[in-house]
Amino acid sequence: MDRTLCLQRLERAVRLAGGPKWKRWLSKPFRYPAAILFREVVYPISRRGWTVHCQTFFGALMRLQLPSSTDIFLVGVKTHPSELRLARFLLNSLQEGSIFIDVGAHCGYYTLLASELVGPNGKVFAFEAAPFTFALLHANTTRRANVTCHNLAISDAVGKLSFCEFPALYSEYNALDVSPFEKERWFARYPPRIVEVSARTLDSLFLSVPEAPVFLKIDVEGAEERVVRGARQMLVQFSPIVIVEYVSEHRGNAPHQQAEKFLNELGYSAFRIDDAGQLQPLRNVSRFLSESGEESDNLVFLKGEHAVIR
Repeated sequence: MDRTLCLQRLERAVRLAGGPKWKRWLSKPFRYPAAILFREVVYPISRRGWTVHCQTFFGALMRLQLPSSTDIFLVGVKTHPSELRLARFLLNSLQEGSIFIDVGAHCGYYTLLASELVGPNGKVFAFEAAPFTFALLHANTTRRANVTCHNLAISDAVGKLSFCEFPALYSEYNALDVSPFEKERWFARYPPRIVEVSARTLDSLFLSVPEAPVFLKIDVEGAEERVVRGARQMLVQFSPIVIVEYVSEHRGNAPHQQAEKFLNELGYSAFRIDDAGQLQPLRNVSRFLSESGEESDNLVFLKGEHAVIR
């Protein structure tokens, strides 16, 4: 994989996404108006998603269900600033032959990026609890020999859990606990359905594998503490780099704070990702999120004062 070329494509996509609408329209003269019309007019009436195909900035073909992931459909990139920083960080840091674990993989954007970066000698393990979203993840990864995906919730105990799956527009909020969203204006119109899912711990899955996991990405909408507690032995034994989507206080970040505290107790320290995809030490996560004005950010946790990204 040509990382320099991918970074160039990423920056072109960012400029297009941040530029005037007429440029996006010209770049995708049929796709752009169709996606916007569907999101603004068709979906609010039908409440039925539209399954489409697109190509990411790193060349992977993806199946999506609009209106979720409209940015990927139009420009091949997750365009939120925190997602752009994470993509640059992975392009800079995830090496060939590594083991990457994606917990809360959704339809597989980062799973596919990791698959390209680790190459044929690496492995990617992707976990998605929502059944419909998992079907997209499975379709997107089925021909990739270095990817294994599982329709599982990752938690702090093995068993069964009740899981909430939202309609397409809000599928990125699928979660075990949707109480943080109940006061949102859209919640009553687009309520989740409750499904029973199997749960496993990362310790039960990875302590016996011959290769040490190098990266652990967690995006689980409030189950962060459960995930890391169920990975205690793995974190102690292998010291992987941990990436956590961390939300701001007003969105209800108690599970994130508890996960951070647990990681700190294991010797991990928090870092933010700067705009170049490099890590900067972070002394106070809550203050950083408050001052940044972002509702969420992807933070990186490294073990040890002199941790080195492998």
